[in-house]
Amino acid sequence: MRPSPSVDLIWQMAAREMVAGQFKEIEPEHFCMGLLKFAELPAAAMEADDEHAEIAKTIAAEAELVREALQKCGIESTHARRKLRGQLGKGGTPHQDGEIHRSAASRALFEAAATFVAESGGETLTPLHLLTAMVQSPTPAIEQAVLGKAPHSTAPPALLLLEKHGKDLVKEASEGRLRADSTAEPSGKALIQVLLQKERKSILLITDQDDLAEGVAMAIACSIAGKTPPPGLKGRRSIDITASSRLNALKRMMPSLEETSAELERLRQLLAEAASHQEIILLVPPVEIESKSTDGRQWASLLRETLAKGDVQFICRVAPKVFTERLRKDGVWKRQTEAVWLEKAAVGSIPREL
Repeated sequence: MRPSPSVDLIWQMAAREMVAGQFKEIEPEHFCMGLLKFAELPAAAMEADDEHAEIAKTIAAEAELVREALQKCGIESTHARRKLRGQLGKGGTPHQDGEIHRSAASRALFEAAATFVAESGGETLTPLHLLTAMVQSPTPAIEQAVLGKAPHSTAPPALLLLEKHGKDLVKEASEGRLRADSTAEPSGKALIQVLLQKERKSILLITDQDDLAEGVAMAIACSIAGKTPPPGLKGRRSIDITASSRLNALKRMMPSLEETSAELERLRQLLAEAASHQEIILLVPPVEIESKSTDGRQWASLLRETLAKGDVQFICRVAPKVFTERLRKDGVWKRQTEAVWLEKAAVGSIPREL
């Protein structure tokens, strides 16, 4: 899927708004301002020589489509853009020379727009796709300044990525599509005690066996989905993102650096989205660091970075050797996680090594 020349132009406008507003990354509001500014481009600004005539014609046509869409929504672009800029204010982070990046929220916005492209059978991401994604899942600032609706300060942003790539275990349990293994219940009860702690520690399941870790995660989900969930866990959601992860497959396939980087970036986006939803408990891919590959070390580093911020609570299977030789000695892992050793015979005790 490729972006149209108009989207590239909107990106440049959004980057200028980001720099002028002293923000660290391009936020959805900056892309919204760029989209509104794009709709205001006069026809003379799109004139080009013969070599670029087709591109100019495409940009002119897409700008007209955006203007028509805004008019149908009752949005006056100049007024809305200025109001949004004023409402967003200054970010306080003057941009230094270097590469400009999108925020996690902006990446989620583009992913949602790309979904509309795929659903329509197209191959090109256009400004209309971006506008549709923005209107359907606006940020509070966009909702108030552009759409003219009252802000919903208590409502977190939509789970665009997690709902697409993850599996809600609590929902499946409540619908009867997930049943807990009775042998995993003791460990599940031990983990629930950790989840109820005020410190919001994440959990490391120390085992080489995926089925043991999955069984415990399912036991927790079934407990939350039950008629009488543990006090303090009512309303929590357990979302499994291990099934959609390609880390294990990539290890067997000797992936390129581009493939590994793309997968890690996707997982970073999922973690970032979960950070704005305190009710979520993520079941994340395991940490298995191999000497001949870098993806395991990079994934462990990404989780460590997430732990340091303290915004996401997750459950992660960790290979025993990795835990004893690496993670147990690290201050961040020690402070922010609780370890549970899992065995086939007897499980459930929580050693105070972390």
